[in-house]
Amino acid sequence: MGPLHLVHVDEKGQLALDEGALSHCLEQGKVGDAPICLISIVGEQHQEKSILMNCLIHQLQNQVSDAAWMGQKDQPVEGSDWQGGYQTMRKGVWIWSEPFWVQGPHGKVAVFLVDTEGSMDLHHQLETSIKLCVFSILLGSYQILNISSVLNQADQDYLEMFAHVAKEAGKTCSLHSAQNLDLLVHDYPASCDCGTEGGKKYLSHVIQELEASPNHVLTLEALKAASTRCYLMPHPGKFISCRNGMLLDMDKDFREQLRDYITSLVSSAGTHIRKDQNGQGLTGRKLAEKIRTISKCLKDKHYDFSAPLKMVKAFAEMRKELNTRTIKSAKTKYEQYLLEQHQGLDTQTMDQCLKVTLNEMKQQLETKCKDLLQDCQEQLLGEEPEKQAVLGELKKEWSRKEKDFLDASENKYKEVVVSANKASENAMKEMEQFLQEQAKVKCLQVPPSEMNEKLKAKRQKLLQACQEKLLHDESKPLAILEELEQWCIRKQEAFLKLYREKYKVLLLFYS
Repeated sequence: MGPLHLVHVDEKGQLALDEGALSHCLEQGKVGDAPICLISIVGEQHQEKSILMNCLIHQLQNQVSDAAWMGQKDQPVEGSDWQGGYQTMRKGVWIWSEPFWVQGPHGKVAVFLVDTEGSMDLHHQLETSIKLCVFSILLGSYQILNISSVLNQADQDYLEMFAHVAKEAGKTCSLHSAQNLDLLVHDYPASCDCGTEGGKKYLSHVIQELEASPNHVLTLEALKAASTRCYLMPHPGKFISCRNGMLLDMDKDFREQLRDYITSLVSSAGTHIRKDQNGQGLTGRKLAEKIRTISKCLKDKHYDFSAPLKMVKAFAEMRKELNTRTIKSAKTKYEQYLLEQHQGLDTQTMDQCLKVTLNEMKQQLETKCKDLLQDCQEQLLGEEPEKQAVLGELKKEWSRKEKDFLDASENKYKEVVVSANKASENAMKEMEQFLQEQAKVKCLQVPPSEMNEKLKAKRQKLLQACQEKLLHDESKPLAILEELEQWCIRKQEAFLKLYREKYKVLLLFYS
């Protein structure tokens, strides 16, 4: 086990997704169908970040509510650690190779640790930073911004960019933009004010300062969100200077705050699953599909992410292209369905045509249209009003095509009905003629029982002939044949009634 380099950054600042690593983490085993929580840590390469990652690993491996997961004071913190520490981590996005399973409200949740390196270098490689931020947001249901000492201007600029990217990436991937955000402030000078309570005061102070400036509108919105919190951590002490230090080397305040923060975070991890824009949980497989889609767009089209405004435009273009593909796919499916129905209409026998009424056919088309529109709505990206406008136009287009098809079907149906009625009428005429002929038969020479068999045989012969004209499948009843049979039976019974009476009279007369 260890971290995998999921998103690489080359010397030119271009990003490359390792699809093998993505599939290994999010699609293999039970993870593909399980809800996932991604604890994503962003920040400059500091020793405190390495400590945080390693302690999170230890707690997720042990999952105990007290301090026992930290081990003994004379034991190193590193065991199964974030491979090689912060000094060897290259730019990009790293993810722990195996899930940690925790209990969620509705079953087991797969938890992954994610580390993004290099996304805060806004002044030298802004485009790379923005793209890294995109992946960090996709791979984060719980974001932790690792800050040193105080929230400085660089941190504020990054938060503003993060909020921009989260909003646009959320619309483009149909994801809940930013679910949870922790500002984890390290080396805070006043150790007595650390922890959650100190973080509340500090966050309130930061918000007041930002409200006086018009430059960080989205940052303010993010910081004021109920899902955002701040946690203050004191300096760790001499542990910072020794990578293989012991818990004993940590200052007591730091050790206690670290324990409380990580224990609290891990105990709630099962509730922080990655969600789509409708608040529905995503499985590992569904999230992997979204990440692949964005990665392919970034790779194939070379969208311009060199500035926040260009990034917004690039995401809009990306959504437009992806929506165009979705609409084209939906149209192709509907047109293919109509083509199959048209081909079926041309090759239908009279029998097949009569089995489906126009109302039933209309219901079938409407059901297909509804299903395709539902699928299309789920795949379309952007704000809901935009989606509804697109779906409305699509529905109008399909309604016109549906009307054309139903008109053609109605004409065919009418032709078939006329032909079927003609076949039935001819059978009735033949039956009437046959009955007239039987009425001339010398009654005493043909007993009623024998006459009944003759009429029955004629009826069956007529039905068989009509059935062959309609190319009817005997296993499925057809209304027009049933009506013809019932008519023949009534005629047969009426004829036999008179025939029996006549037979009795003649029998008595000659006896």
